[in-house]
Amino acid sequence: MAWDDTQTSSDEITYTEWNDMVAYIKSVISATDTVSIAQDNFVYAGSAITATPTELNKLDGVTATTGELNYVDVTTLGSVEASKAVTADSNKEIFIEETGKIKLHGTEPTSNQTGNGIIVGDINAGDTIAIGEVVYYSAADSEWMKTDANAELTSKGMLGIALEAKSNGQAMKVLLKGFYRDDSAFSFTAGNTLYLSGTAGDLTATAPSATGDIIRVAGYAITDDLIYFNPSSTWIEHT
Repeated sequence: MAWDDTQTSSDEITYTEWNDMVAYIKSVISATDTVSIAQDNFVYAGSAITATPTELNKLDGVTATTGELNYVDVTTLGSVEASKAVTADSNKEIFIEETGKIKLHGTEPTSNQTGNGIIVGDINAGDTIAIGEVVYYSAADSEWMKTDANAELTSKGMLGIALEAKSNGQAMKVLLKGFYRDDSAFSFTAGNTLYLSGTAGDLTATAPSATGDIIRVAGYAITDDLIYFNPSSTWIEHT
């Protein structure tokens, strides 16, 4: 049964619509519940239903069962509960108890130059950066810059992989940790340990060996074109 914004207290409903309404009420209200209906108010179990007709019409045609609708019957917004929908609290935060966990399935990206995992998108590029290039966060500029193993400044701190091509000053999506696939740029051997390269923005399966080079593990090759990007928090300078 659907309602619209033009209905008033004198509107009539069809026999079929009435039967639909009665059937629904019977399905959700127990014999001990109290329901009252006024011209501008519908009260169920002591609580007024404040949804507008337009908002209620969004449910028209919904085929969810009572059990499925109960998934959204959460106790506390923002707290994850078993067999319930995940919600955020007023601060847009989600709390998972120590016994809970997040499982990721289907880890391999399905298309070229895509990644999944922990991604941020509100920090600007500080240079012209291509998809798939490895970047570091420049605290001095609050921007992403290309890594380069030839110097500590361009190899330390937070790293990521660019998930889109951006120019200086443009916000850019960056993979901080997770799986990344690149059919054209990668040609690794499964199991390779990957390091930051002396070529800006690149990864290499060979540890840099020149004096002053920074040796920092950035991840591991899963296949020839798929890597697990998980930068080490430590690095050493080659002497």
